[in-house]
This record gives sequence, structure tokens and C-alpha cells, in this order.
Amino acid sequence: MEDREDAPEYERRFLVAQLPGDAYEPRVIRDRFIRGTRLRLRAVTDRATGEVLQRKAGHKVRPDGDPTSLLHTSLYLDLDEYEILRTLEADEVVKTRYRWQLESRAAAVDVYNGRLSGLIIAELSFEAPDELRRFVSRPPLGREITHVAELTGPDLARIGPIASPNCWASPRSQPATTATPTLRRSVCLPRPEPSLRRPDVPAAGVSCPSPPALSACSLQTNRYADHRTAGETSEP
Repeated sequence: MEDREDAPEYERRFLVAQLPGDAYEPRVIRDRFIRGTRLRLRAVTDRATGEVLQRKAGHKVRPDGDPTSLLHTSLYLDLDEYEILRTLEADEVVKTRYRWQLESRAAAVDVYNGRLSGLIIAELSFEAPDELRRFVSRPPLGREITHVAELTGPDLARIGPIASPNCWASPRSQPATTATPTLRRSVCLPRPEPSLRRPDVPAAGVSCPSPPALSACSLQTNRYADHRTAGETSEP
């Protein structure tokens, strides 16, 4: 095993409607978020050759709860170590990550697979907090989701499909250490097809109705909304 603690990273995250045409070097990433811990087990595979390029366990910490800043410790594993850890109960998410340059800025674009198909997130990296704050987003970047905790790794791994094709149940109200999370909320994400956009949806997002009317929760491209079951209130 090789232990490495990376320097502080600064990032902002945005929804995008489709994979940018100049994105390159696809890697399939299989993340397993081990239940009862804050640990993530990751395997990275070259999509073209099927070769496993990397196996590692990771732990992310966001100082003072700031979603734009993180400290990341990685523990690189051999095959035997990885297989032992893979037996632990975990929530899994699979995505294809592409490298991308946005006006000479390094970025990654994650295209999610399976039950999260249609979700595409761009992560932009910055050298310092001041640079991060000065950045002004522009197309093809859509709505910024840096502060949307439901759309981060551990919650995305626990999201499950519900009635609407662009809404997913989310365990946001559950602590990270809950071994078996209860799905209580959902997140509505954009439909990329222009023909399905809803002109009556407010720019700030809307509250979805309770099931079974969730199919009506159709949002404009690069919008999202929260849905809570009857009787629930917004969390601060």
C-alpha cells in the first residue's frame, strides 16, 4: 500500500446538458462508499482497453464544511487488498470520467451510468480560493451544483429511481455513517431534450408534487428541484 495526502483542492461543480465534443481520455470509475464509514473504494479502468489503471481507498475532508475546498487522502492498493475491501457492504456508483479543457482550465466531466443515466457533471479545478471566486461560468456549463450536497458522491451512490425519469430518491437527511440509509427525499435533474423543457418552471427551481404526480416534475435544462414527502420541511 502507498499512502498519499494530496494538497488542498479547490473546485466548483456544474450540470451540463451533454458531453462536450472536445472531452477526451475516458476512464470508467467504479466507486464504492463503504457503509458506516466515510471511506470510498475506487477502481479506475481504461474504457478502450479494459485495463485497470488504479485501485485505491480514499477519504475526503471539507474544511469548515466549505464545499469548494477539500483535503483528500489516498491509499493505493494492490489487487488482493482491493478485493478484501470490496467485500465490505457499500453503496456503489459507476461513471465515465473524461478530461476536458474549458478555456485552458483543467476540468473533468463525469457521465453517470445505470440508474443515474442522463446525469452529467463538470468539475472545474482551481489553484487558489481567489481564483475560484473570480470565475464566471458560461455555456456549456449549466446550473452550478457545488453547494448541492445531494449531488455528491456518497449521496449519489445511494440514490434510487422513482416515478419521474428525472427525479431520484435521496438520503440527504441521513448521516454519512448510517449503515442502511432510508430514502426520504428526491432530487429532480434536467431533461436534456429541448422539446421536454417546461417554460413555466421558475428559474430558481420548483418543488415537485408528491407521488404519483412526480412525472409532472419536468424541469428546464440545467435546473433541479427538491421534493419532500408530505409533512417534511426544508433543512437549513
